[in-house]
Amino acid sequence: MNKEIDLSKSLEEIENGYWREPEYLSSLVINCHKNRQIPLKELTPDQIRLLLGQNIGTKYLLPLALNILKENPYIDCTYYPCDLLLLIAERIDIKYWIEDIKLYNEFNMIIEMFNMNFEKDNLERIKDLDEYDAACEIIDDETKDEINEKWENVKKKMKDIA
Repeated sequence: MNKEIDLSKSLEEIENGYWREPEYLSSLVINCHKNRQIPLKELTPDQIRLLLGQNIGTKYLLPLALNILKENPYIDCTYYPCDLLLLIAERIDIKYWIEDIKLYNEFNMIIEMFNMNFEKDNLERIKDLDEYDAACEIIDDETKDEINEKWENVKKKMKDIA
């Protein structure tokens, strides 16, 4: 990410792109429109995930998302634990990884640490929860495998380009 980006500015201000009021009033459209007006430093992980999922502001939001994942790769932003990790492994356009190899390497390291510490971290996260909550917080091998499969596809594309 360009170190000159002012996190006190919104995507609208940074991109100098002010959208008119949405005509189609779905909650997705309304929330994307509203979240583009919030200063970057005030965006929640959920808002960042929503915008990235719609390919809005990726250039500016991807570094913020990676900082969140460095702190907690298991974060449940909207749907389930690791939803942000999976979204980035699956949905970020390859052009962003090509344009900023440092971010690519950073995310690759996040995935490596996630895999290396998966069993220990998974147990640690749920040890103080009651049985029901713990069951909801467990990240199963299927989710872990899906994240890794999506990321391996990206890595293969990166090798093909190189």
